[in-house]
Amino acid sequence: MKKIIAGILLIGVFVIAAVTCPKQEDHSKKLAQVVNQSVKNTVKEHVGGGLGGGLAALSSIVTGGIVKGIVNEIIDVDNYVLFSLGKVNLPTETKIVSVGLFNQVITIDSESLSKAIEENAGNAFDLIKSATSD
Repeated sequence: MKKIIAGILLIGVFVIAAVTCPKQEDHSKKLAQVVNQSVKNTVKEHVGGGLGGGLAALSSIVTGGIVKGIVNEIIDVDNYVLFSLGKVNLPTETKIVSVGLFNQVITIDSESLSKAIEENAGNAFDLIKSATSD
């Protein structure tokens, strides 16, 4: 009897996982939110002062729509019925950027993303600092 109940519960969990498996739109939306927050934090951190907060808010407005469009184009979602993986195809490798399970999407953390944005931004923040310190 216990085996039958355990089997029914296990099947129930599998059915719930399959029904609530996140789709492409869910992965794109979550990843866009993480990128926008990361850009905002990076601008605040590197520009500093009151200007940093203003530029962070402005960057969030400006990048919002752009990021959504880019994320929708570059992310591929593989649906494995019980879970899904969001992937980005880079020239040299394919990177998993999100995992979806039970209607939840988990993405890379903002700190890692901020570091990547900072590395790719190069001297842009130095230029902003030098322009605002005069």
